[in-house]
Parts: sequence; structure tokens; C-alpha cells
Amino acid sequence: MKKQILAFGLMAASASMAALISDFEIDAAAEVGSGSYWYYYGVDDGGKGTASVSNEDQTDYEGKVVAFSSTADGGYMGLEGITLDKGDMSYSPQVALGLGDDAGSLAGEFAGCNTISYRYKGAAHYLKVQMSVETDNDPPHIMKQTASTAWKSVSVSTASMKAAWGKEAAALDMSDVIKMAFVVEGATTPTPDYLYIDDVTCGASTGGSTGGSTGGSTGGSTGGSTGGSTGGTTTGATGLVSDFAKDAGSNLKSGKSYWYAYTVDGEGTATATIANELDTKYDGYIVWFDDPAAGQYAGINGIVLDKGTYEYTPQVALGIDATAGDLTGCTSITYKYQGAAHYLKVQMNTETDGDPQHRMSQAASTTWKTVTVNPSSMKPGWETETTVALNMAKVVKMAFVVEEEATPSPDYLWIDDVYCKGSKLGGTTTAPKSSASVVPKSSASVVPPASSADAIPVAVDLPRFELRTIGSTVHLISMISGNLKVQVFDYMGHLMDAKTGFMNAGSKQVSFEKLPQGNYVVRVSVGNMLQTVSMTIK
Repeated sequence: MKKQILAFGLMAASASMAALISDFEIDAAAEVGSGSYWYYYGVDDGGKGTASVSNEDQTDYEGKVVAFSSTADGGYMGLEGITLDKGDMSYSPQVALGLGDDAGSLAGEFAGCNTISYRYKGAAHYLKVQMSVETDNDPPHIMKQTASTAWKSVSVSTASMKAAWGKEAAALDMSDVIKMAFVVEGATTPTPDYLYIDDVTCGASTGGSTGGSTGGSTGGSTGGSTGGSTGGTTTGATGLVSDFAKDAGSNLKSGKSYWYAYTVDGEGTATATIANELDTKYDGYIVWFDDPAAGQYAGINGIVLDKGTYEYTPQVALGIDATAGDLTGCTSITYKYQGAAHYLKVQMNTETDGDPQHRMSQAASTTWKTVTVNPSSMKPGWETETTVALNMAKVVKMAFVVEEEATPSPDYLWIDDVYCKGSKLGGTTTAPKSSASVVPKSSASVVPPASSADAIPVAVDLPRFELRTIGSTVHLISMISGNLKVQVFDYMGHLMDAKTGFMNAGSKQVSFEKLPQGNYVVRVSVGNMLQTVSMTIK
């Protein structure tokens, strides 16, 4: 990684600007650390790819000029003329505006910070932070934002920032953060080809001057305690999915879809259980509750999670199925919750259960809290070459997922008053009572996810399989049994290795540890189904 540093005169901070990181009204200096400045850096894997910007070179320092000002927008920092090309890289190139260094000059500066707010205009990007206990090769904690050609204000809950890939090495501790960056990453040049950042603050106080336009909507989720959920009937409410006034029913699938609970434990290699009672009439858990104090709601209680030897992270969830078109026009998803940290995720009919569905995380709360999630702020669980934009008209599944390596605190999650504002849904959810689930009641009969970030079971009426690789190992999940053939080709089309056998429905791992380092194409067939995926062995 090549870093290009710039420096200007340091702007003095005042007590009223305690939460201000940078407002860029004078230069690219930061109000944290001792003489810290924002700088440009690019990652192109030693020239194997292209990662560049058209910003002017500094005349007095090594690096690029990143501080700008205009009559209309005031002071801000930015990257212009961004050019990205993956070339021969095994991962995507990136350009970024960074703050901090390995020396830890920012350590302790963000203690107590629970919200990072800023304004931006330009390319899709992510905000990332890195702790002193992490190296540059560890997955940083990130939160993504979509492209915008107008100034847009966003507020990111630090509790919602998750590891960029794989398993989190450590929980995010803002007091240990030593680096922060706004990163544009992709295989090709983004549209638009610039990114401007302004008014970066940490905490509840915005402090300081705020030059530039204010416009834009707020991305991510918005919180706010509601002082108790009453459940009950909400007649004629636009976009009502479920109010749980009478049962676990919904307005999805013309009132024929019900909320259910499911667990994923890697076929017993981990622990993922809940204390909900089993329904004596239906195959599932009872998830609807009528509490004199809390009202009516859906929930999972007595959550127990333990990663054990499972490759991914175990999870429990409240899920519901929809018909494509149910959520057409949905501009925001609003719901109340109380309990464990979790994420809301939705799945489109163009995605498989092995794809990274779009999601938004929420922090734990021991009181009822109302949140509003903008679908445009929901990001895939992890990056892939084929990630598609979220289209609410295509959503066929929704779930509230608790995913942890150990039992969460609190050990329950209650959900109430779920709305998809702007959709055609409305009225009350008065379908016949059913606490049942179309999903098997135990995790032993649920196919493990293709990723720790995914758990909704594959629909049994559409047999298919999911495929991904980690290092030299191919991970396969199939809903059918059949003859299995796994072939590995190099990029010249030469067959390098192959393994065959019979696979029962479920999950399977096939290792090719004897192959040398390099990039390969894996072709897998189960029965009459065929799929290919790339594999990189380092």
C-alpha cells in the first residue's frame, strides 16, 4: 500500500468542537491526534492493477492535494478523477482518504464515540476504522454508502460497523482506533469518478463550523427510544407488514405468510438454540406473545449461541416469506425492537441463499426502540464480483438475525410493528392464528449457510446448491442428493485436479490442498445441476 501524505497548518481546536474530527474550512487538518492530517492513498498490489486519482501533487510535501473549497460548498476534502482497474489483482483496487498511522497517534481520541456523522457527494464507498490490535491485513470494521451526485448526510452507529470479510478478529473498541478512512473500492472506475467528504464528527455533538451545503437524506438507520411497545391494532396503516395484534401473521402473500423462528448450528458443530416452546399443532416454534406489560409482539427467547468447531458463526432468527411484488415501492422499513444486537436482512428472488443478502445492523437495547432503515443504505453481507443492487419489488424473504460466537446479552429479541412505508400493504394483520413455521423446528434439519452472514433456509420447492471457496477448500451446500463431480481448471483451461463421489443433501467440503498457489476455476455438478466459481490459493 502506498500512502501519499500531505500537511498544512494545524487548526486549533476549541472545547466547543470536542466531537469535531474535521470540517475542512481551512485545510485538511484534523481535530484529533497531534498534528494529524487527511491524506490520499491507493492500493494496486504493486502495479498489478490501477488505482489512481487526478488530484494535483503537493509542491512542498509528498502526496496529493485533497483539500478543496468553493463558493457554493465551502471547504471540503476529496478525490477526483478516480481510475480503478482490477487488472491481474486477486482482489479489487482502491483509493482512499485516510487519517492516522501505525504509530497510534489517534489512540484514545475516539473513546466514547458511538456515532460517526459526515456529509459526502460522489462515488459509492465505505467508512472504515482500524484498531491497534489489527494489522492492515485484518478485516477492518466498515459501513458502506451508495453513490450520490448531491451532498448527502449520513450517521453511522459504530455498533453497526462489521468486519469487511470473514470472522471479526476483535469487537470494535473506538478507544483503540488508530486509523480511519473513506474508501472507494471496485474492479472498474466508479460513477461518478469522484468522492467529496465534509463535516466529519464523532459523538452526539456536531461542534465547529459546517461549511458547504446541507442537503441530502440520512443513510443507515435512525434510532430513538419509544417508551414501550403496545402492539395492538393499526388500522389502515400504509405499508404494514405485521403489527402482531392477534397472531404471528402478516400482510405478505395476501395474508398467508407467518413469522417463524429458525436456528443454524452447522449440523451440530456449534450451538444455536432458543427457549421458545414448540407448537403442538404445527411444526415450528411459538413466536407470538401477548404480554400485559409489553403488549403483543414476535420474539425469540433464551438464545444460546456457541461457535464450537463451526467454520461460520451460529445464528438464530425470526424470518418471514413474501411474494415478489409485495414490497414494491417500499422506501423505508420501520420496526420496534427490544433485546440483542441483530441485523435486518432481505433476500431477492434473483439471489440464492449463498449470496450476500442486503442488511442493516442494530445495537442491543434493553428498552423498546424504534428504527427506520432506508433500503438504499442496506449493504450486502460481503463483497462479491456479482453483487446486485437491492430492488424491494423482488424481495421474497425478510429476517431479523442474531449472529454471535457466544450467547448475546440480553439473550432475547422481540420485534413489533414492522412497516414497509410506501408499499401497497396496509390495514391490520388479522390472518388466522399460527405460530407455526414452514421451516424445520430444529437446526439439525436446516441446511447450513454458505456464509456466516447468511442463514435463511433454501426453499424446498426449488432444488439448487450453493457454492463458495475459502483458500483451497470448496464449500458446497445442496438441497438434493446425487452424483458429485468437482473439477479444478487453471486459467488456461487445463484440468488440474478432480474429485468424484456421491453427495447426500446437506453440506460438504472438498479440499485441494495439494494444488500450488494461483488462481483457478472450480466446476461443480450435483445430479443435473452445474455451477462454477473462482478459487484463489495464496
